[in-house]
Amino acid sequence: MKTALIIGALIIAVFVEGAVLFLPITLLLLIMLSFFWQNQKALVLAFTSGIILDILQVRTVGQTSTIFLLILLTLLLYKKKIRWSYKINQ
Repeated sequence: MKTALIIGALIIAVFVEGAVLFLPITLLLLIMLSFFWQNQKALVLAFTSGIILDILQVRTVGQTSTIFLLILLTLLLYKKKIRWSYKINQ
């Protein structure tokens, strides 16, 4: 149920960003998902949403998905350090 709701919100964000807004709503959702979900699911969603965004905005296919993947991979590398510093500061 939660997974379907989150994927539905991501699909709506992709279509709203592709058609109406130019704010990176999809990227913000993907960043939040990467902290709560498993790494593999977040990366697959980043790739597919980037491909769909490129198709909707008539850009080079793969450009947005590459950017999304690089940002999420960087966040995943620093995920442990962010959590450790949060535990130390409390």
